[in-house]
Amino acid sequence: MKKIILFVYITSVTIFWGQIFAATSAQQTYYNQLNTAHTWAYENQITSVQCLDWFQPKQLINREQAAKMFVQYARATLQESYFNRPNLQINCSFNDKFVFSKDLYMFIIEACRFGIFQWIDRSFYPQNNLTDSQANTVLTRISNKTTSTGTQDFITRGDLVIKMYNLYKSP
Repeated sequence: MKKIILFVYITSVTIFWGQIFAATSAQQTYYNQLNTAHTWAYENQITSVQCLDWFQPKQLINREQAAKMFVQYARATLQESYFNRPNLQINCSFNDKFVFSKDLYMFIIEACRFGIFQWIDRSFYPQNNLTDSQANTVLTRISNKTTSTGTQDFITRGDLVIKMYNLYKSP
């Protein structure tokens, strides 16, 4: 009886430690990807936040913050086709512009004029969280490459820079 109990205990502990190791290994892999992508994003001025902890990679990103990152990404990856064809005929006056951040307003207008990021019913919804599908659409539009789909409705800052980095490095 003692042998059976000891066997069950050892098996349970082994499974438990195996799950901890697997989770830690997956977390380390994600952290390594995130660190590489964030360093690249910082070096290419996609983000101005140098320290990964200050970047807050687990925080959801809103649409106005994403507009800046998308414009910076297009510049960093030399997607000149966007910057050679501004469409000044596009009406980029939004019904909700009074809630735009002053620091991000010009990025929103630039993203609109270059056709990178669009509006919904004349509103930009700057404080709404960016969805994963919106991020994929915009990145595909900029790079002419298909992005991998995510598993969540909304996207975090960290996941967005990983997508940008992976697109940039893909053939």
